[in-house]
This record gives sequence, structure tokens and C-alpha cells, in this order.
Amino acid sequence: MTDQSQPHISGQYFWPNKMGRMFLLALEDVMGKNGVNAVLHLAKLKHLVNRYPPNNLDLGFSFEEMSGINKALEEMYGSRGGRGLAIRAGRAGFKYALKDFGSLLGMADLAFRLLPLGMKLKVGLNAMADTFNKFTDQRVTLEEEADHFVYIIDRCPVCWGRHADEPACHAATGLLQETVHWISGGKMFYIEETSCAAELSWDIFNGPVFNGRVVAVDGPKFIVETNGSRYPVLVEDGTRLAVRGVAEPTASDVRIDDIVLVSGETDVEGVVHAQALAGRYTCTFIISKRPLEE
Repeated sequence: MTDQSQPHISGQYFWPNKMGRMFLLALEDVMGKNGVNAVLHLAKLKHLVNRYPPNNLDLGFSFEEMSGINKALEEMYGSRGGRGLAIRAGRAGFKYALKDFGSLLGMADLAFRLLPLGMKLKVGLNAMADTFNKFTDQRVTLEEEADHFVYIIDRCPVCWGRHADEPACHAATGLLQETVHWISGGKMFYIEETSCAAELSWDIFNGPVFNGRVVAVDGPKFIVETNGSRYPVLVEDGTRLAVRGVAEPTASDVRIDDIVLVSGETDVEGVVHAQALAGRYTCTFIISKRPLEE
């Protein structure tokens, strides 16, 4: 899998320190402390070597750090090896999540345990989504279809700022695997990441690219915030857009709070004349309702 880092990534989105610590401890369970330190060195995160984030809910573990660790896993162990380690770390992380957030998730309550399997899956996945929405800067929604759930992550920290030719959020897949495995009392379910923000094509861009959040929309012009600065962006006729869920998007499909990648020339008034835009920084997972053995 080809992968490259996105320049000028906004540093405005975070997990709480507690969740960053949980992921590093889970990774340590999988590959040992020396292995984690090697990955942190490769990811240029030496400040975390032997100094994991504190065990608090302050928003201090950046999406760039989470994404960098997952990228370094694949660089160190190859695509297949890194994917396997990330999935295992995601699965191992569930025990820490259950310990620290179990009372909020409500999964240990007797009433929850007595629910039918399908309802337990829905309630449990919704509870996990609500926990991320409450304590982190990522946004999660759960949709239900006849035979599966659709778990959607906006502002995904696992692949934040990455470019890959296939889905890259393996740690999230592992977390979902272990979540439904625990909810169901040990059953296995089909889970697949069907679309990944890392797959947004950057080949459409020319020149420097920056990543930001849309904070205002006014017709073909909108304001993008990145690294604490705001830039007016003009979406001109012929600008190529990539907005998930929209077949032929136009500027009117860009919404406030969308995450966008922007490239283009800046005029004397400071307006960026967009050459291309990729929006809706979203990762989507399919979770079957029926266990694999049935």
C-alpha cells in the first residue's frame, strides 16, 4: 500500500490523553515496550517514548500523533504486518476502554445483557459512538440497514492526513471487532472498512495543499480554518470536488464543519482560488448483524 504524509495538517483535533495512553498500552500488549518505542521513534514522536500521555480527559493527544503511529507500524512491518499489529492493538484496546469507560457505555448492566443480540449490538455500538462524540474531536454516527450497521467516523484520527490506495484504519477495525465480540458473548462478525478518508485522491491537486475545517459558507466562497488561521477559498467553475456520498458535487455540497483539502493560488486579497477540493473526511465501516458461524 502506497502512503504519504499530508503537508500542513491542521493540529486542531484531539483525543483525550487517556485514550492516547490506552492505545499505546494496548500496542505495548501486542508488541512489547521496546517495539512501541521503536515505532514512536520512527513516527518522530520521541516525546512519547517512555512518557505516555497522562491518565486524564484533557484533549492532548493529537490526531497527527495517532495517525503517525499507525503509519509507522506499516513502514516498519510492511502493509500486511502493520495491518495485523494495528488490528490486534485495536482489539486489545477494548479492555482498557471497558475498564475506563464501561460505566458510561452501560455494557455491564444487567438490563443490557438481557437484550436480544441485535438490540445489544445497536445499543453497544451507539454507546461507543456517543463516548467518542462526548470526549473526543472525532464524530461518529451509526446507521442501521436491514442486515448490517454502518459505522461512520468523521474526522478519523487513525488515518488523519494520510494518503493510501486502500482503507488504512485497521486499529478502528480491531476495536469494532472486539466490541461486537464482547457484546455477543464471543461470536465473530463480518466487519469491513468500505471507504477511507486516506483514499481521497490527491493526484487532482497542483501545488501546496492544506487541510482545514470549513467554518463558513457563502455561495461559491467559504472560509477554511487550519492551524488557527482562516483562509477565504473561492470554488471556481470547473473545480474538481470529491465529497463522499455525492455523485457530482458542487460548491453547494460543501457544509460547515466539513474537513477539506485545498490547493490553489492565492490572489492579492488573500483569497485562495481552489484548483481542487476533497471533502467530507469520512471513514465508513460495515458491521453485519448475523454472526459468521450462523
